[in-house]
Amino acid sequence: MTKDKFLKQDIKRKHHYLPKVYSKQWKDNRGILNINLNGEIIKCKPENAFLEKDLNRLDFITATQISTIKELYKSFLYSEFGKSTLNFIDELHETSRILENLSREELNIYIVKNDLSYIFALSEIKLESHDLDYINKIKQILLSNLIEDVFSDVETNYGEFIEALSQQDNSILKKYIQYLLLFSTLQKFRSPNFLNQKRNELNEILQTKENDVKNCLILSVYIEHKRFLLELSKYYICIDLVSNVSGEYFLTSDSPFVSCDNEIRNKLEIDDCDYFFPISPIYLAVICKGQKRDKNTKNTRLSFGEINNKMVIQEINSLISRSCQNLIFYNVKEKQK
Repeated sequence: MTKDKFLKQDIKRKHHYLPKVYSKQWKDNRGILNINLNGEIIKCKPENAFLEKDLNRLDFITATQISTIKELYKSFLYSEFGKSTLNFIDELHETSRILENLSREELNIYIVKNDLSYIFALSEIKLESHDLDYINKIKQILLSNLIEDVFSDVETNYGEFIEALSQQDNSILKKYIQYLLLFSTLQKFRSPNFLNQKRNELNEILQTKENDVKNCLILSVYIEHKRFLLELSKYYICIDLVSNVSGEYFLTSDSPFVSCDNEIRNKLEIDDCDYFFPISPIYLAVICKGQKRDKNTKNTRLSFGEINNKMVIQEINSLISRSCQNLIFYNVKEKQK
C-alpha cells in the first residue's frame, strides 16, 4: 500500500449513523434502499446511505476538551457507577497526549509494541517519511480506532442477533438479547437529532475551534450511551419481539429509537411500552422498564408476540415519522405486492 493510497483510503472513514447491519434489513430484492427524503424517493445501496465522513474521527484531545466533558457530565462520571467511563475518557486523553508527542522513530516502536501493524497492511507502509501531516494522520487513526472499535463491536454483536432472528432461533435470541439492547440504545445517541442538539449545546459552551466541539461530541455520544444504560439497569427490562403479520410494514428513520409517553400508550392501547425500535419491516422491539431491580431480579426478559392490526401499525409508523429529522425508508417493492 502506497502512502498516497493510504492517505485516501476509506477504511473506517465512512461512519454510518445508521449502520449497514441495520439499514440493509429494509433493502429490496435488488439490494436497494428506497429512501423518502422530504417527499422525494432516493434509491441507493445500504453502504452509500446514512453516513458522514469521519463522524467518529478524533483529533488530539486537549485539556480544555476533557475539562469541558468532565464538567458537563460531572454527576455521572464521578459517581460510583461512572468510574469505568471516566477511566476510559482519561485513558483516551493520556493516549492522545502520548501519540501527539511521539517522534517518527518512537511511533514505529509504538506500533510494533502494541501489535498495530495490521492497520498498515502488515507493515507494508514504513514510517520513513518526515511529512508531519502524514505522521499526524497515522496518529489520529490510531487514536480514533480506540473509540471506533467500541462502536464497531456493538454493531458486530447486533449482527449476531439479526442472524438468530432470521433463523427464528429463540434459544439463541434469548442469549443475544443484550446485543439488541446495546445497539438500539446506542442508536438513540448516534441519530442526527441528538448529534445536532448536542453540537449546538457544545457550541454555546466552547465557542472556540470546531475540533473542540467535534471531539467533545464524540465523547458525549459514548458517555450518554453509558449513562442511559446505567439508568435502564436499575429496572427489570422487558423486551417484546413483535412479528408484524398485518401486511402493513414498519417504517424506520434516522432516529429509530422512539420514546413513548402516556398519550401514545393510550392511543395504541399498549400499557407496557417505554420505547419502540423497528428492527425490520416485519419486526418491532417493544422495550419496557418494569419494576426497580433488586439483587434477586433478572436483568431482562424476552417474549414474543404478533400484531395484525393495520391501524396500530399505521399509528406506530406515524410516531416514527414524527420522531425523525428528515429520513424515512421502506421497501417499496414489498409494499406493492
